[in-house]
Amino acid sequence: MNFRISTALLLTAIFVTLSLTSCNEKEDGSKGTEITKNEKGEILTPEQRKWKKGAIGEEISLHDEVRDSLLRGMSIEVFGNQLYVSDFGDMRLKKFTRDGKYIGSYGKEGRGPGEFQQLMDFDQRGDSIYVLDSRKMELMFFDKKSSSFITSHKVKSHPYRFATLGNRFVIERSMEEKLFSSTDLQGNIQHQFGQFIESQTQNGLSVSGNIETISDTGFVFSPSYASYLYYFNKEGEQTKVVRTVDRIPFQKPVKEKSGNMNITKPPTVKVYSRALSTEDNLLLILQRFAKESDALPTSFIDVYHLDTGQYRYSIELPLSVRDVELTRDRLYMLDSETSYVKAFDYKAN
Repeated sequence: MNFRISTALLLTAIFVTLSLTSCNEKEDGSKGTEITKNEKGEILTPEQRKWKKGAIGEEISLHDEVRDSLLRGMSIEVFGNQLYVSDFGDMRLKKFTRDGKYIGSYGKEGRGPGEFQQLMDFDQRGDSIYVLDSRKMELMFFDKKSSSFITSHKVKSHPYRFATLGNRFVIERSMEEKLFSSTDLQGNIQHQFGQFIESQTQNGLSVSGNIETISDTGFVFSPSYASYLYYFNKEGEQTKVVRTVDRIPFQKPVKEKSGNMNITKPPTVKVYSRALSTEDNLLLILQRFAKESDALPTSFIDVYHLDTGQYRYSIELPLSVRDVELTRDRLYMLDSETSYVKAFDYKAN
């Protein structure tokens, strides 16, 4: 299962830079800020959800190295029996055993080959680890076993997320009228697709979100700030759209001025998705619910039937988390406050 963290602050930085040269009109003179989905959102608060009791069991004691080796853990994955954590403290991708013993790392902070400046996303296929750096605008390849750098390919525009589909990548890009580009393994663009609102180039934060591969036959996309699931096949054709339970529509990003800079921030919503994953025939969305009375937002997982998109139940998490990774018998979490990795027993039935 591959949960992918949503990093709104990093996207905001991209938009701050690009907004200096952006305008509010299309080339044909028409207004460029119209959002086509404008129905009233009906937020299903955590108190109204169907909670699955007893899914999360006792906390599992992990090796001290999983805590001592991390400075600022940002996202977490499990590939096989190994745990991978991206660390923004020293900009490395770190590898641990299932029980938290440190194995090694990929890359380091820098501008050279195989070095990272903004480790935004990563994935694994076969003997390779793929890492997307949004600041260098590169997709890097590493040998999974030795951790050695193999090669990298430039990615056009500003990459945010990616999914691996057989011998191609689907890359989510910000500030583009088409959100996705399908590329071969050398980075050559084969197809561009995915327009969900008008003037998407200027309102890109409204549609930023997470993508997850479905058995190498396609992928599902979940916007972070709107309640939709979009299904695509590997050719980039949209096959299905599902409204999720909160029914929050697409909304305009928040635009502010700071001196001579135009700052664009994500839309303000109470419930927003942080990550997306699949397990068997279930689709899981990591959600956060912002309450004014709490310093940290509530974290929980909404579970849907993968094929039909029907809401099944929700799983309450014992702490506010930055990212989670679910296996068949364990739930790993990155604590929002401490950045520590914690693990709990998980009961699927």
